[in-house]
Amino acid sequence: MTVQLVRPVHKCGIGAAVNTRTPYHDMFGQAVSIQNRGYDGCGFSLLDESAHVIRTYKGEGKVTTVFQEYSVAEQVNSNRGIFNNRYKTTGDVNPRNLQPITAGGFVVSHNGNVFNYRRLAEEHGITLEKDDSDTHVIAQIIKQAGSFESGVRALAEGALGAFNLVAMDADGVVAAYRDPWGYHPLFAGRKGDSVYFASEEPGIYAVGIYDTEELKPGDLWLTDGKHTEKFSVRPPHTKSRVPIAERLCSFELPYFMRPGGSFNGILGSDFREAAGERLAMLDEFPNDGRHIVSPILNSGDHYAIGYSRGSGLPLRKAFIYNPDMTRIYMQWDKMTALGLTPQELAALKNMANPRIVKGKKVIVTDDSIVRASTIPKLVEELFAAGAEEVHVRIGTPPIISSCHMGLDHSDKTKLSAVRAVENPETAEIEEIQEKVRLSLNPAPTSLRYLPLQDFKELLGDRNNHCFACFTGKYPFPLTNGT
Repeated sequence: MTVQLVRPVHKCGIGAAVNTRTPYHDMFGQAVSIQNRGYDGCGFSLLDESAHVIRTYKGEGKVTTVFQEYSVAEQVNSNRGIFNNRYKTTGDVNPRNLQPITAGGFVVSHNGNVFNYRRLAEEHGITLEKDDSDTHVIAQIIKQAGSFESGVRALAEGALGAFNLVAMDADGVVAAYRDPWGYHPLFAGRKGDSVYFASEEPGIYAVGIYDTEELKPGDLWLTDGKHTEKFSVRPPHTKSRVPIAERLCSFELPYFMRPGGSFNGILGSDFREAAGERLAMLDEFPNDGRHIVSPILNSGDHYAIGYSRGSGLPLRKAFIYNPDMTRIYMQWDKMTALGLTPQELAALKNMANPRIVKGKKVIVTDDSIVRASTIPKLVEELFAAGAEEVHVRIGTPPIISSCHMGLDHSDKTKLSAVRAVENPETAEIEEIQEKVRLSLNPAPTSLRYLPLQDFKELLGDRNNHCFACFTGKYPFPLTNGT
C-alpha cells in the first residue's frame, strides 16, 4: 500500500558511545532521547572485545520495543558502539534497510538523504537490490576506500544531499561526520575518556553530559575515546562542479528537533516562541475576554506561548491531549490496521474541550501545514465544541515544493499550498493563505503563515540555510540524481 503521511517526517537519529563501561545502557538512553527522529526501526552495533567482532542487533519499531527482544545485547563484552533510529525516505521499510548497516569491517549509521545515491552506486560499481537505501551505498563506498577519511572524502566529493554519519570499524575506531553542506545537526560530548555523539543535544544530555559541541559542516572526528583526531573534509565543490556551501535545514528548529535542543546556536523553544510573537505582531485581536490562544498539542506549544506573550491574550489548552497517539504519522503502516483515517486519528490525539472553547474565539497555533490532512478535522472539532471563531496561525511559511534532503514530502502535488494555488512560487502570501483556508473543509475563520522574511530573520539567515521547500530553489541541480 502507499503510505499517506499526516506530517513531514525526518530520516533517522544517529549516535555513538565510545570508551564507556556501559555502552548498551548509554546508547539505550541516547536512542530513546532522540526517538523523535525515527520510529520505523532501531539498531545497536557493539564491538565485542572478547571475540574481536562487531555484533549488530536491530529490528522494526521503537527502541523500547526492539530491545525487549534483544536483551542479549546487554551481555556483550564491549565498551563502545553506534546506534540508529530509522525513518525511511529512501529504501523500503524492511530488515535489510534497518541500520546500522555492515560493509566488510565497518558498520555505518546515516541521517539524511543522498539525492544521487543511485548514480553514486553506478560510479563506484555498487550493485543495489531494488529497494536498497542510500545508506547501503555510503557503507560500500567507505568499505571500498578502506578507511573513514578516504571514504568520507569520496562521499563529500560525489554525494548531493544530506549524509551525517556515525560509523565504527573492527578495531574500535568510531567516526562521526557532519556533511559539508551542514543540513542537519550533529553533537559531541565528553566525560573523562568517554566520547558520545548524537543527532540532537538531548542524546548527549541523556548520559549526564551538559557541555556539548556542535560539529561544523565537514567536520570528521575519529576517536577511540582516549585519543580523538579532528579533520575538516569539505571540498569547495563536488566532482560534478556543484559548489558546496553551508545549507542548514530551515525545518530543524521549527519542527524536527526536540524544543530543548539547539541548532546553529539557537534553542528550539526560543525560536518557536519568537515565531509565535512575530505572528502576534501581525494580528490585532482585542483582549476582550473572548479571545484565547491554544496550541495544537504538542507541536504548537511554544508557538502558543510566544503568541500569548506577544498579544497579551490568555493561553488556554483548547484540546485534551492523548499521549498514546503521539507521532501517529511515523507509525502509519501499523495505525491503518485500526481502520481509522488520519483525520480521525488526529482528533483522538487532540480532542476539543467544550469547557474551554465554548463561546470563545480561538487562535490555534501549529508549526506547519503540509498536506492539510488533519487540520480540517481539528477545526471542525473546535466549532462542534462551541468555538465562535477559529483562527489558525502557522509558525513557518507555506510549503510549496518538494524536499530531497531528508524530508518525506517529495511528491509536490500532495502539498496543500500547491493544490490550492496555481503558481505558488510567484503568488503573494496573502493569496496562498486565503486559497488554502478556503480549500479546508471546514474553513477556519482566518489562516496566517509566518512570512518568509520574518522566518529568515528569526533563523539569523546569512544565505546559509536551505529554504527549498518554501521557495522551490534548490542548492544543487536536481538533474544529478537518478
